[in-house]
Amino acid sequence: MNSGLWRRISAREYSLIFERFGGSFPVHPRVVILLEELARRPVRYMGLLRDGSFVAAVPLWGRHIVATASALAAHDASHLMDLGESEIVLPISDDVSTHIPFEANMVSNLQRDSIQNLEPDWRPGEDLDPISSFAIARTDKEDPNGRTSHVRHRELRRFEDIGGRFVSSRDISADELVNIYVTLYRRRRGREAIS
Repeated sequence: MNSGLWRRISAREYSLIFERFGGSFPVHPRVVILLEELARRPVRYMGLLRDGSFVAAVPLWGRHIVATASALAAHDASHLMDLGESEIVLPISDDVSTHIPFEANMVSNLQRDSIQNLEPDWRPGEDLDPISSFAIARTDKEDPNGRTSHVRHRELRRFEDIGGRFVSSRDISADELVNIYVTLYRRRRGREAIS
């Protein structure tokens, strides 16, 4: 495991780390700032410093990664933004191997080599599909909720059955991701995402 020190960073530093390493829509700096404003709850940013450079970063509310369902529920903010059960890809360098001291659900299995405390969110005996499988970053050793996993896999199958497909967020620009979210939010809620 590569050594490093998690330390507090600014929103600007987080944005630069995100720009450098990428990440998924829910942890995009603009989405995080929007959530912070809507919830009127400050975000604490943490970065992993290794050899004088930041190699990973996370936006936090307490011990939860901000845009996850668990964070929104824990901080009574689920009504502010409908992120569903969005897959989380954190801005982390590909050569990092670390244990994240924060909680999140729906962390992408694409980062299972980088984040050592990811627990798979699938049942033993199931084939692992890295595109449609997720993991949970836990700070404790409790088992994943089997019912949640079953529901998630059923939703993914229905999505694929109606013609949905998975596209890597790396193939879509950050601005395109924001525009997709704003459009979907408007269609679902009948109002603009930013009030």
